[in-house]
Amino acid sequence: MRNRTIQAARPSALATGVARLPVLVAVVLLTLKPGALWPQGAMGRIAGSVLGPGDRPLEGAEVVVVGTGLAAQTDADGSFFLNAVPPGTYALRASYPGRQPVELHEVRVRSGETTRLDVTLAITPTPSVLVI
Repeated sequence: MRNRTIQAARPSALATGVARLPVLVAVVLLTLKPGALWPQGAMGRIAGSVLGPGDRPLEGAEVVVVGTGLAAQTDADGSFFLNAVPPGTYALRASYPGRQPVELHEVRVRSGETTRLDVTLAITPTPSVLVI
């Protein structure tokens, strides 16, 4: 009786390379910086501050890009920052309890740039009531 050795066929170099391709692509994608795949310069930013009378910062003021769903609240310094705003011309509304809201029109956002805005909100006047 004769011993036969069965040897598995070796995969071709092409088959091995194709099998490794998904792994190689995954490694490359994981090592790229987040901005390398998506152009961050395609969007713009809006930054600024919301102040009250006497240039006092208003913490917790709301800043809204009208009609977009983009909004931010100011920090302790009255500063706000809106990132990833599509280029275009917008209205921006700033509000704070007890203050008159302000709406700025024709706020232009350019790709890759930061539009700077500082807003001062006046105290809402309280109607006087005369009791007789």
